[in-house]
Amino acid sequence: MSGSLSSVEGELNAIVKEFLEYSKLDKALATFEEECQKLGKPIQDLAGKSRRDQRIQKIKNEFLEHFDSGKRTEFFAEWETRLNPERRENDQLCQKLEFYLQIHFAVLPMRKIDHWSKEEVDEAMLHFHYYLESKGSVLSECAELLPYYALPYVPRPNTHPSFAELFQDAWVANLRNKLETFLFEGLKGKDDEEQEPRLIELYHNRDLDLQDARKELKYLERHIEESEKRSVLHAKKCEKLQEECRQLVAVSSLLVTALENAVKGNFVDMDCVLSACTTHLPDLEKLRSESPHFGNSAQVSHPNTAKKPHSSEKLDFNKLKLDIKSSDEKTRALLFQALRWRLTKVSSWQKREEAVLEFVNNDFMDFNTTTEETVKIFMSVRSNDNLLLESFTRFLNALASFVLGRQYLTSNPKLLELLVEHLLTSDPKDDVVLDMILGTLKKLSIRRTSQAYMVEGGVIEWLAGAFHSGAVMSEYARNSAIALLFNLSLCPMGKKRCEPLKVELISGLGRLLQLQDTKISPYVNGILYRILSISSVREYAKEQ
Repeated sequence: MSGSLSSVEGELNAIVKEFLEYSKLDKALATFEEECQKLGKPIQDLAGKSRRDQRIQKIKNEFLEHFDSGKRTEFFAEWETRLNPERRENDQLCQKLEFYLQIHFAVLPMRKIDHWSKEEVDEAMLHFHYYLESKGSVLSECAELLPYYALPYVPRPNTHPSFAELFQDAWVANLRNKLETFLFEGLKGKDDEEQEPRLIELYHNRDLDLQDARKELKYLERHIEESEKRSVLHAKKCEKLQEECRQLVAVSSLLVTALENAVKGNFVDMDCVLSACTTHLPDLEKLRSESPHFGNSAQVSHPNTAKKPHSSEKLDFNKLKLDIKSSDEKTRALLFQALRWRLTKVSSWQKREEAVLEFVNNDFMDFNTTTEETVKIFMSVRSNDNLLLESFTRFLNALASFVLGRQYLTSNPKLLELLVEHLLTSDPKDDVVLDMILGTLKKLSIRRTSQAYMVEGGVIEWLAGAFHSGAVMSEYARNSAIALLFNLSLCPMGKKRCEPLKVELISGLGRLLQLQDTKISPYVNGILYRILSISSVREYAKEQ
C-alpha cells in the first residue's frame, strides 16, 4: 500500500462506515467492520465530525486573527461569505454585533497611542459612514445604537465623553468574547445527526474543503473583476488628465508670451491670443461669451482707450418702489416675480450678483429709509393676499441665496421678526409660503446674529414640535427645516434650548433617520451629536 493511501485510510474507512450507518445497512456494516478487523485496517472514529470541528475552529481562528490585526477588509469579506445570509439580514443579535464590529474598525486607527495617521482615520470613518447610510440604517430605531450615528461627525471621538468607552481595552475584550461566542454558534450549523454523510457530500461535490475553495475562488474572481474595472477607469482618467495637462501647458505658454509682450509695452491682440487658447480648450469659448470682461479684450494693452464693459439695463428703483407700494396685489406679485427672475433666470452668476448689488445699493426693501411712510416694501410679508405673499417670499428666498443678500436682509431685524412671527403662527403643512420662509430662515441662520434672534424667538420649539408630530410637509420644507435646526444647534444658546425638548427631538430625529434620506442624514446625525453631548439628553436616549 502506498504511503499516501495509508495516511488517509482510516478516514476513508470512517467515511464508508458513516454512509452504511446512515443507510441502515446493518449487515453490510457488520461485515465491513469484521473485514477491516481481520485485515488490520484502521477506522478513524468520528472522522466527519472531527473534520467539521476542525473547519469551524480554523474559520473562527481566521476571524479572530483579522480582528486582532485590524484587517477590516479581510474580516468583513469572511463575514459576508462564511455566515448565512438569512441570519445576517434577519437576526438582530447578528446585526447588532456587526454594528459594534463596524465601530471597532472605525475607531481602531485612533487607538494608536504613539501616532495617528490622518489618512487611516479618515478612511476608516468613511467606511463606517457608508455602512450607516446603507446596511446600518435598519438599526436606526434601536435607542442603544442611536448615539453612534453621530460618530462620523465628531472631530476627535476619543476625547468625547459619549464615546470614551470605545477606547478602553475592556470594551475591545468584551467585543472579542462576544464575537468568539457568536462564531461558535453561528458556524456550527445543523446538529451532527442531521448532517448528510460525507460520502454524499463528496458525490455531489459538496465537500467542505471544496466549498471553502470555491467560495474563496468566487471571492477572488469578483475581486479581480472589480480591480480590472477600476484599472480601466483609472487608465481612462489618467489619459484624460494627461491630455488636459498638455492643453493647459500649451495655453499657459500662449498667455505667458502675451503677458511678456504686454509688460514690454508691445501691442497684444487678445482676441487672437484667446482664439488660439480656445483651440486647445474649447470651453473657453463659452466662458468668453458669458463674461462681460471679454467684450473689448483687444484693448487690454491700451488702458487709456479701453471701453467700459457692457452692463445690463438699469432699473429706476424710485419708480419701481412707488409702483409696488401703490399697485394692487396682483400687480405687486408680478413685479416681485419679475425681480426674482433677475436673480434666477440670467445666464451668468456675475449678472446675478450685479442685480443683488442693485437691490442693496438702492435699499429696495426700505430698511434704511428715514421717511415717515407707513407702507414699506418688507411689510409685504404681512399681506393677506396669498398670491402676493407667495411671490414676495419666493423673492426673499432667492435673495438670501447670495452672501450680499443675506447681509442686507439681516441688516434690519424687523424683517427677521416678521418671518419668525409668520412661521410661529403657521401650522406645519405642505404650503409654498411656508416652504419659502423656512428656506429663507435656513439661509439667514448661517449668521450668528440671526441665530440668536431665532433661538430666542422660539424657532427651535416650533421645529421640534413639527418633527415630533410627524407633520406633513413638502420635501423642500422638511430639508430646510432640518438644516435650520442643525444651524441653530451649533450655537451654545441653541444647544441649551434643546435640552428641555429632548423627548420631541429624540422622537422626531429617530423618525427622520428611518427615512434613509442621504440628503438629510448628515444634518440629523450632526444634530444628534450636538444634543447627545448633553448628559440628560444622552441618558434619556439610552432609556428609550
